Amino acid sequence: MLGSRTELRKGCLWLVGNGQNINIFTDPWIPTIQGATPLRPDNGSQGFTKVSELIDNNTEQWNVQALQQLDDPYISNQILRIVPNSTADDKLVWKFTDHGNFTPQSFQKMYKNQQGESSTICESTFPWKRLWDVKRVAPKIKMFVWRVLHNGLGVSKRIGKYITGVSTTCIICMKEEESVDHLLIHCDLARVAWFASPLGLRLQGDDQRTISSLLELLLSRNDNEASLIMGMCLCWAIWKARNEKVFENKSINVQGILTVALYWYNLYFNFNDDEDSPVTDVNVNPDVSIPVTWTAPIHPRIKINVDAAWKDGCYACAAVARNSEGTCLGAGTRLGRSDKVEYAEADGFFLVADLAIWLQLNAIIIEGASQIVVKSLKGELQNTPWRIWRLKDDITRKMLSLNSAGSYNYVPKPANSAAHFLAALAFTHNVQHM
Repeated sequence: MLGSRTELRKGCLWLVGNGQNINIFTDPWIPTIQGATPLRPDNGSQGFTKVSELIDNNTEQWNVQALQQLDDPYISNQILRIVPNSTADDKLVWKFTDHGNFTPQSFQKMYKNQQGESSTICESTFPWKRLWDVKRVAPKIKMFVWRVLHNGLGVSKRIGKYITGVSTTCIICMKEEESVDHLLIHCDLARVAWFASPLGLRLQGDDQRTISSLLELLLSRNDNEASLIMGMCLCWAIWKARNEKVFENKSINVQGILTVALYWYNLYFNFNDDEDSPVTDVNVNPDVSIPVTWTAPIHPRIKINVDAAWKDGCYACAAVARNSEGTCLGAGTRLGRSDKVEYAEADGFFLVADLAIWLQLNAIIIEGASQIVVKSLKGELQNTPWRIWRLKDDITRKMLSLNSAGSYNYVPKPANSAAHFLAALAFTHNVQHM
């Protein structure tokens, strides 16, 4: 490990607080430039050494005149995107995990390109390497899909091969034998669930389709694996609902399946960078009572919905405030840049605080579709993602200035549609307004 100190340095990053512990030209602290460390200019930069010397003591913001001494407008602009915090110490984090702590696994991933795991079924043409490279999905769901593709689920047709007298009929539709393909894509309930999901797939009349070919089709879409992960979560939710009916005699409905699928999708897709993610510290079950449509708050409370649209390092976040009658009291959008979507989501909650102050609101209910940000603000995550540490503190302080900490609730995308569409509109048309 001592021989790998140069490689280890590539994974280190200083989060700027008061800047007193960070050397401008030897420490990594600007995440958006190559190597995270600026080159020393020929003019000597007036003898500046510590990052704290670039911060104005009066305004507690960057000293623009000092930044100009760096003699590189690009570097100065990248520094201006960092928000210093004079009340906090600088913190060194490992940037290849979301929780900021070093792990041997993340170091190995950084140091070499891992080869994808191969399937034990050699004749299969399924792109296994790409499947194992999918990161933003629950590990247990990824393993479940591996079982699905190897026909390893305990469906009735398979059990009937080994135990005589067992009915092989699908317990849900009571029409055909319950095979893996039938249960997950051809059963009437499954077809309705796929169509009602965000994927909107019509599987009627496609009786020759297999779950393997469907997942391969979703994997081929150029949407940052969003369709594949949604499909994997939907398969998991259908299987869980089927088991609850078989073993607990619970009723099955499409809304319950979609709620579970969206829960697992949102919990991991917008956050989980690797298997060392703090998401694994959250041991909760999805609340099937979460509404899938927007509901008005009880008077006199005000509900503010928030969401963000992110692509290729650019984002737009939006917040919409409505009262108990569903009347819109105000809305706002904000544009920004970040290499990670969770920062965009968190900045949306910061926008909520600004909107609440502008509208002079109290008794606020804040709803968003980011599980990670909501749980971080509620203190339910053991490890908050390092990218939003500072922003989380700023949100909390700003909300307290309203004499109301507000309440934070997670809602799935369908119940957050107003903020979702406004964020998409702001992103498409480059609109920032309140």
